[in-house]
Amino acid sequence: MKIASRNAMVALAVGGSIVLGGCGGPAGPGSAGGSTTTTVFTPTSPVVVSESGSSVAYGAVSGWASHFHALNPKITLSTKASGSAAGMALVQAAKADLAVSGAPLPPPAQGAQPGGVSIPLAATAVQVDYNVPGVPTGVHLKLTGPILADIFVGNITYWDSPAIKAINPQVALPHLRIVPIHQGAGAATFIFTNFLSAAAGATWNLGYNLSAPWPALPGALSALSDTSAATQCATTKGCLTYQLVPPSSQSHTGHPEVATIANGNGNYVLPTAVALRAEVDAAGSPSSTGAVSLAMLSSAAGYPIEGCIYAILPTAEPSPAEAGAVSAFVNWALDPAGGSSRSELSHTGLVALSGKLAKASRGMVVKVSGQA
Repeated sequence: MKIASRNAMVALAVGGSIVLGGCGGPAGPGSAGGSTTTTVFTPTSPVVVSESGSSVAYGAVSGWASHFHALNPKITLSTKASGSAAGMALVQAAKADLAVSGAPLPPPAQGAQPGGVSIPLAATAVQVDYNVPGVPTGVHLKLTGPILADIFVGNITYWDSPAIKAINPQVALPHLRIVPIHQGAGAATFIFTNFLSAAAGATWNLGYNLSAPWPALPGALSALSDTSAATQCATTKGCLTYQLVPPSSQSHTGHPEVATIANGNGNYVLPTAVALRAEVDAAGSPSSTGAVSLAMLSSAAGYPIEGCIYAILPTAEPSPAEAGAVSAFVNWALDPAGGSSRSELSHTGLVALSGKLAKASRGMVVKVSGQA
């Protein structure tokens, strides 16, 4: 890997231009605070950047690609919704320049070289849905991390179990079997299992990853995606499932089939835009591998089931021109006047990073070099 000072000059080394601009307007729930720069990189000849990654982030990434290309017509992002794990593998095999993933790269084995760079781009969240007949309209059931873990490992099997009744005394819960619906590999599963690992202690010993070794429980169902999980839950009495928070749910107080979740302060919170923003703002710095914890933080108003969307980059792009183009795109995506603006993110379900996290992410971009 080449030193940071060399990497920071990649854009200039290939004869490009960098245009700097200030952050426009006050920060809102969907935008990060603090000013930064908008980077428009102009290579001397056209550059195509190949991106492959998260299906759930594809809408945001394809929009970013189009808008960034409008700023610099000589840079084209070719995007593909292959899934987070497949995108990571393509980057590590030098078959893609960039992957947008619902999880960071796993830490390298002891003594091994990193397989790439994980750079937080934005945040997203997972909501918990249920279908319990008799729950009054406008009432959101309260659930906790330990209760959710007990349900998904089979320790709690009925909606009127003592643990659920104890925190929902105002609701007449039916003696109805809980039907857990879990998802396959993806960002929702990574964020949900990461939350269970942080919130449930020894109750959840299955770890966290893009996929999970779900126990074979009587009556449990499996869904391939957020859409299929929501559809199955809507037609299955007794269901409990999770899905990424859709953009529409952040604009109001939720709807009766979305649970309120106990956060790190013990407060029960819905996944509103304000609650998602509060949890992001409470986050600490990324780890040495780029991972950011957004589960069960100390924010009194924060929603506790959140995670980041990451840019997965190789430690070396095929050329300085590609390194410059990728770096410029990632910096633009992090900019509150660019890809992290309210207008860019409002329709995606993503939340801009805090100013502190965005600054840390921009610092990671310079780890990527271009081969001579």
